[in-house]
Amino acid sequence: MTSYRFQIQSLAGTLGLKVIYLFLSFATNVLLTRYLKSSEYGNYAYTIAWLGLLNIISVLGLPLIIVREIAIYRTRSQWDFIRGFLLRLNRVVLLVSVALSSVVAIAAWYFGMVANESIYSILSIAAISIPFTALTSLRQSAMQGLSQVVAGQLPELLIRPLLFTIFIVILGSLFPTHFSAKNAIILHVVSTICAFFFGFFLLIRVLPKSSKIKEVEYGWREWISGGFPLTIATLINFVHLRIDTLMLGGFLGMQSVAFYAVASRSAELVALPLAIARPLLMPIFSSISAKQNYQKLESAIAKTAILLLLLSLPIAILLFFFGRYFLLLFGTEFQISYTALLILTAGQLMNASLGWMSQVSIAIENERTIAIIYGFSSLCNVFMNLLLIPRYGLEGAAIANSSSLVLSRCSILFSVRRLIQAKSSLESDE
Repeated sequence: MTSYRFQIQSLAGTLGLKVIYLFLSFATNVLLTRYLKSSEYGNYAYTIAWLGLLNIISVLGLPLIIVREIAIYRTRSQWDFIRGFLLRLNRVVLLVSVALSSVVAIAAWYFGMVANESIYSILSIAAISIPFTALTSLRQSAMQGLSQVVAGQLPELLIRPLLFTIFIVILGSLFPTHFSAKNAIILHVVSTICAFFFGFFLLIRVLPKSSKIKEVEYGWREWISGGFPLTIATLINFVHLRIDTLMLGGFLGMQSVAFYAVASRSAELVALPLAIARPLLMPIFSSISAKQNYQKLESAIAKTAILLLLLSLPIAILLFFFGRYFLLLFGTEFQISYTALLILTAGQLMNASLGWMSQVSIAIENERTIAIIYGFSSLCNVFMNLLLIPRYGLEGAAIANSSSLVLSRCSILFSVRRLIQAKSSLESDE
């Protein structure tokens, strides 16, 4: 199978899965807003935001490194090294994620006893999913490195959301008056565990059978130089994407979180083309970078940015003109989110065009710059949230989020272009 044909099939398969995932996620959010009170939906959204933060810590920045390293081993047909590499990293991540899950569960249980607030008991239940989500991230990255892009996304984009939606429909229909955020989180945990085992068996099937497992040296020194910067970068990136939700909960309560979560999830539809293309971009740009064809790399970056912008623009236009009617699907009370939706949509349009630049930066081994840029933009985001949320509420959080998003994406683009030009000039001098 030619590389071009494989890329087309992968893109088509990913597109299909992303469309299904989008539909299921949309259906899930609509169902939850209908079954839950706005404050209860806020509890659910707040817990999911914390889970996202904890899941980043648990994987130690390894998923993108796994894609890169396994792609190299696969090219060299070093299957025994792949098994050894995965075995070593899975052991480390399992240990870290179980420890983190235990600490979070115990802390949430303790604070729940002291404060007597339901959000803490919900967090303690949600912590169960952390090890399963962490190992699932490693498995998905391994399958991407093995060029199993579509199969690697099946558990996360189809199995888990499908099960979650089915569980919500069943439980919500049977007990509509007693359905709570805690029930929703329990169903989320069960769906995550089921998807993990499905993905585990998929990976076993695609790994070539080999009687040998060669231990790969990947210790603290390697992690500090590669995994640690990526952990910080990803963590900071999450903070500057989701700190608005967490700070809204602290300043204005869970009902505001519910309104903002609906606006945020709706605005993220603009970045659907980016979500579809992202799994394919890392292997492509890594391959071009490995060949040191910097002129082709720069051209590919420009074409990709323009294409993603053109694909995302129609979605943004629809939300600008018909967003108020779109929010009615979640309930009439959610129309209060309309102005925040417009602001977030503008930020997501820039994200849709340039949100993949961090993958290019990793492909050209520029991880530390990402961490610096995300760190600065996150500080700006936190500072703006502190200033704007108490005064402007949802709209203030949206302004802070969109501004920091534009700042980080443009800064990464500038740094990548400078590095590519520097490497290209160095190669020309030689």
